[in-house]
Amino acid sequence: MILKEKTDEKQQEVQINESVSDEILGRASINGLETEKKINEQTSRETVGMADEIEKLCGDITPSKETMKFVDPDPYEYDGDGDQNFSITPKGKALIAIYAAVLITIIALIIMNAKVLKNMQKSIEEEKSAIETLAQQTQNLEQELTYISGEEVISQKAVEMGMSK
Repeated sequence: MILKEKTDEKQQEVQINESVSDEILGRASINGLETEKKINEQTSRETVGMADEIEKLCGDITPSKETMKFVDPDPYEYDGDGDQNFSITPKGKALIAIYAAVLITIIALIIMNAKVLKNMQKSIEEEKSAIETLAQQTQNLEQELTYISGEEVISQKAVEMGMSK
């Protein structure tokens, strides 16, 4: 709580100093560079002073070794040449290999699914043509049944077989 109040007070002082510096800059157009330099020096001194006060209140605020060991290192290392060649660390190589394997697997699955879908479409078309053939045969059989069930055909067959009415 005390730290927040001190920080707020310092921020207000910096804002006041910035507004004063803006006002001074507006008036001192003749000595513009010198005035701006003085104001920048004053602002930087105040900022350093505020950082010193925060450090006094909170102690050392730099991250500890324990904290820093959880930070991931950069997967690219500088090899020290002047032409700035970068080399990939083993961890970076492993990540690239895993990414490539996943990508190849996904592409293989897409190709396999496309083939399966094409085969399914072909079998569906074959089944449709078989259904149409069976439907046509059924219609032909129904027509034949209707013809055979007719009164004239039955009478004619009866006479041929020696039966009379």
